[in-house]
Amino acid sequence: MPRFDDYLAEVQQRMNLNPIMMLVRAWTPQEITAVENAIRVAVVASGIIGLQIPNFTGTNQAKGNKAANHFLNTVSPHLARPNSIVLATGSGYPDRIFRLGGICFCMEMKATSNWRNADGNRRVLTSSPTKMRNLIINRQLASPPAHLICTVLYNEANSTVTGIRLDFLEPNSEIKIRLEASTTQQLLHNGAQTTAIIP
Repeated sequence: MPRFDDYLAEVQQRMNLNPIMMLVRAWTPQEITAVENAIRVAVVASGIIGLQIPNFTGTNQAKGNKAANHFLNTVSPHLARPNSIVLATGSGYPDRIFRLGGICFCMEMKATSNWRNADGNRRVLTSSPTKMRNLIINRQLASPPAHLICTVLYNEANSTVTGIRLDFLEPNSEIKIRLEASTTQQLLHNGAQTTAIIP
């Protein structure tokens, strides 16, 4: 099974991004304990467990975004300073940066109403390393950063938060890779394929 660190190196190579940067590192046990405790204390202080998620309508993706935003709006103010969750500038992975004192971690927000340990459906992390590289170059992340997935668990029937799951990704975390081919109007215009335009 592919590893997270191998994917991040290979995707940079495929995109001809030089130099290849290390984009993931192992967590220390102390960091895991500190991040978990900081979030646990903020979750308890916020009272988010059992709270109803406002305006909880739309597609599964829309609901997931609303659940994640509800977590950020409700829990973030209760993080003990100088800890914070901030928006990671730019589009793509990661969504957020979790700041623990002076250390910054990649933080991806997810949400689900139906966590099942045997569920094999994809949970997309990233297809491109560009945002991570820019965050490191701009000194918004350490080089290399550690990665955290924060999943808001919710009850679909009554739109309430039932729990928060934290997954501390490691360089050897197993992942699935799905290669994707794309084209552009420019590539199609300049391409060697046959083209017909009607009328």
